[in-house]
Amino acid sequence: LAMGEVARRIDFAEQGIPGGVSEKEPLRVVLRVRPLTDGEKLREEEEGITVDSEAGSLRLKCRDRIHHKGSVREHGEAQFHFSTILGPISSQRDVFEATTQPLVEKMFTGKDGLVFAYGTTNAGKTYTIQGRGNMRPGLIHHACQQIFDTMSTTGTESHADTKLEREVNISLMEIYNEKCYDLLGDKDAKNKINLRIKEDSRGYFYVEGLKKQVVKSVEQVTHLLSLGMKQRRVADTDSNERSSRSHAIFTFYLDQFAARAEGVTELVKSSSLSIVDLAGAERAERKQGCDREKIRETSHINKSLMNLARCLEVLKENQRRQDRKKHLVPYRQSRLTRLFQHSLETGSAVMIANISPLLRDSDETIHALSCAALACQVQVGRNSLCSWNKENLLSVRKTPSATSMTKELARERARSSQLECEVQRLQLALAKTESRICTMECELREEAASEMEEALAYMEAECARRLEEAAETSERRVEKRIELITQTARKKMLRRARGYVDQAASTKYREWLDEEIDQRKFEDQLHQEERIELHDRIEELEIILKDCKCVKNLSEVIDEAST
Repeated sequence: LAMGEVARRIDFAEQGIPGGVSEKEPLRVVLRVRPLTDGEKLREEEEGITVDSEAGSLRLKCRDRIHHKGSVREHGEAQFHFSTILGPISSQRDVFEATTQPLVEKMFTGKDGLVFAYGTTNAGKTYTIQGRGNMRPGLIHHACQQIFDTMSTTGTESHADTKLEREVNISLMEIYNEKCYDLLGDKDAKNKINLRIKEDSRGYFYVEGLKKQVVKSVEQVTHLLSLGMKQRRVADTDSNERSSRSHAIFTFYLDQFAARAEGVTELVKSSSLSIVDLAGAERAERKQGCDREKIRETSHINKSLMNLARCLEVLKENQRRQDRKKHLVPYRQSRLTRLFQHSLETGSAVMIANISPLLRDSDETIHALSCAALACQVQVGRNSLCSWNKENLLSVRKTPSATSMTKELARERARSSQLECEVQRLQLALAKTESRICTMECELREEAASEMEEALAYMEAECARRLEEAAETSERRVEKRIELITQTARKKMLRRARGYVDQAASTKYREWLDEEIDQRKFEDQLHQEERIELHDRIEELEIILKDCKCVKNLSEVIDEAST
């Protein structure tokens, strides 16, 4: 091969774009069932899961069938199969050896890796990633320990005048409400800056402004990890006292340099390993009593996790469409999947599906395991020419012979002359095509102009017809309005005339009524006077009657006296 061709092959292999030898490997999914806590044992919480690690299967009872469909709703339980299932008695070291240890080994060969813990809230994801104290360290501690152990064991490899040196950097960030924040940066929450995700010239995505810290020991990494995790957003929810409200991404960067005797240092390989603690998925109805901010956090978490599942589904569908047009993977709809794009396309990825054994969490657990089962069917890409070894490093740097250079130059000249002839032929064809296009364009313009004239004439006639119809309609409306006004005026005049007649008649009646009233008053007065006179006569007669009685009594007395 010529020197230029070799350089192009190497550049393609380093960038992970077509040109190297591409291979595919499945996205590994490891299922981990957390044990019951002491509080759950005291409360005698009911378990809803049955695990068969040897057969690689598990059964889950569903708490509410209405949230499911198909056989789960019909039978009230779900069954899943995974190649690796770690039960409640599994240790942190077992999880590391089954998931992260192979990726750490591949880092030294130039492969990128991704490990992410997926599951519902209170499923043990943070415990798996970070651990609890020095007695039960998590994946980050075990990975860091193996990286430095490998570096101390292998030392600095050398071959002839070339020596291989290594440097380890780390970064820690969180994705909170679809915004990226550096957890190793400023500790003041008010000064935290929303970091932007950008794309470099090779098509890789990176977080602009993310701080990378050079580390030399496991203790330094543990100290930085504890400082960074103190700034991570957590909250007390119905499911967990310290529920993670953001996705935490811890990344190891391993840079390997080739140092020559003359003092020239060249970057040979650069690889990374991202260990991600995803926030737990949870239904909004399980967060009753929480404030709006927590509901908003839950919405963003569920949205990013749903988009991750959607990306896995599209990747699976594209694997079946080998000879057909493939669908666009929606990496850009979430910052989480946008950062995972390179690892899912050209690296090695492992999903740790953490699940809770409790029956009250079974509905969310079934949905999480459905996504994990989908991930088992996804093939992620990796680049086999990205690795480095002593033989190909030195063979690439060999200087080609003069004979091969001469032959290559002759072939290049013949190829350039052929390309010049091809360019001239294409230029003539282009000129003919342009003239033909101009002619067709003129014909099309004439046809369009004639069609436009016809359309304008038709529109003019149609407008004139509509104007005439509108004028006739307006005249009819005016005539109807005048007729209505005339009828209304006549009715008003008749009402007024009737009012005048009624008023005159009522006046005469009132005069007659007044006369009758005066006459009756006069008669009443006469009757009153007669009554008074009659009363006086009666009184006089009564007086006379009394006098008569007195005289009679007196005569009786006189008679008695005379006797």
